[in-house]
Amino acid sequence: DLMTSPEVLAKQELLPMIHARTTHAMREAAKKLRVFYDRYKNLKAYNKLLSGYVSREYQDFCAKIFKKLARPPPTDDRKLKAYQKTVKDAFNLLKNMKWMNTRRLDHYSPWLARYERFATGGIEHLEVPGQYSGRERPIPERHVKIVNFHPTVLVLSSKQKPKRLTIHGDDERDYDFLVKGCEDLRLDQRIEQLFGVMNDIVSKD
Repeated sequence: DLMTSPEVLAKQELLPMIHARTTHAMREAAKKLRVFYDRYKNLKAYNKLLSGYVSREYQDFCAKIFKKLARPPPTDDRKLKAYQKTVKDAFNLLKNMKWMNTRRLDHYSPWLARYERFATGGIEHLEVPGQYSGRERPIPERHVKIVNFHPTVLVLSSKQKPKRLTIHGDDERDYDFLVKGCEDLRLDQRIEQLFGVMNDIVSKD
């Protein structure tokens, strides 16, 4: 969650309120926003070592903006229009937040940024992901271990704002991984594995 751009999730919750054409639709959208607000309000419970700059800034944004929007919308038409304008202003403010595209890893996860395998108290057996191909019996003791993480990430410009995270392995190689919120990438991984097996079968035919 810390690597996920929170504005991506927030936009998804604000859009139904922007497009609502009836008071009932607005109220239903506000109910969902309250659930969303409560979830991210709990970010304050994170340990300071885990919560990065992005999470803290987002907490402040929630406290200032979402707290107002999570209230039941007014029934008076004039007040309702003012309420909808507040929603649109919050949406535009969110799009222009300077911290959205920060490249510093410690702004998302200080723990990952500070991780060193050989440092005192470090975890010595944290493997580089993706080494279980499913084609043969794994031998974990031969798997590449994570030494540390590159201090910057690449924020892609697509809809979900995925991040490319670089891992330094103990085999002196770098491994790039895509961190993407709002979607389960395990299905994509399984499909890639299936394509790999099919390629092996065809090449031996």
